[in-house]
Amino acid sequence: MTPTNVLPEARRIDQAVETLKLVADGVRFRILWALLEGERSVSDLAETVQSPPSTVSRHLSKLRLGQLVTHRREGTSVFYSLADGHLGSLVKEAVFHTGHIGSPTAPD
Repeated sequence: MTPTNVLPEARRIDQAVETLKLVADGVRFRILWALLEGERSVSDLAETVQSPPSTVSRHLSKLRLGQLVTHRREGTSVFYSLADGHLGSLVKEAVFHTGHIGSPTAPD
C-alpha cells in the first residue's frame, strides 16, 4: 500500500469534515473567496459578497470559531484574513472542480 492509501487518524478526518461543513455555505464560501485577495474589513466583505454587514459578521464569527479566518482590530474596524494558504487552495480547487463536472444533481 502506498502512503496515500492509508487513512488519516479519525480525529483528522473529523476535523476535515467540520471544515468542509463550515465552507459549505454560499455566503461563507463567497467570504472565503473574497479573502483570497488578502485582508478585508467587514464592510468591504459585505459589499463584495452582497450581504448585509450583520450577516457577514455572523458568518465571520463561525469561520473564526472554526479557525478558518483570523482577525485583527485597527481602531473600531476589524480586518479578516484566511488562516492559512491551505484553505485558499481548498476554496480555489472547489471552484475549479466545478469546471470538470456536469450540472449538479440533487442528493439522493
